[in-house]
Amino acid sequence: MISKDQFVQSLLNETRIVKHLFTKIPDNTYDYRPTPGQRSTLELLQYIALIIGSAIELTSGKENAFDDFEARKAAVTKENFIETLEAEEKKIAENIAAFTEEQLAETTMQWGASQTRAMHLLGLLKIAAAYKTQLFLYIKANGVTNIGTSNLWGGMDM
Repeated sequence: MISKDQFVQSLLNETRIVKHLFTKIPDNTYDYRPTPGQRSTLELLQYIALIIGSAIELTSGKENAFDDFEARKAAVTKENFIETLEAEEKKIAENIAAFTEEQLAETTMQWGASQTRAMHLLGLLKIAAAYKTQLFLYIKANGVTNIGTSNLWGGMDM
């Protein structure tokens, strides 16, 4: 069984890697979209910055966790992305610490799935890895050739 601290550390590792990948984004590619209708690089960063923290709030029972999501996303810029993500990291740690073992064991319905809160939270690790990978692919699609596996999974240059 994964502890709350191990869970937080896993999520923080994902955000650490995202911050590393952020440094690899060519400055002229924030409006890049793979196809019309997909998020731009900046829109992806805005989403990444806030989705996990908001989803944890939803899992904790805050039904209006996404009420101001669009407004909060719009406030994220390439200049304040790291600061925003670091503020979310603190919020994530605080919200996970607040869960009791009983709350984590409770079954809830979220995104069409009925399972324990702990399982809903573990699903967020998958989401974090998926969006991190999408960001990596955007960077690669914009011609950055000096990044690879170590950047995506280790958050470091080789």
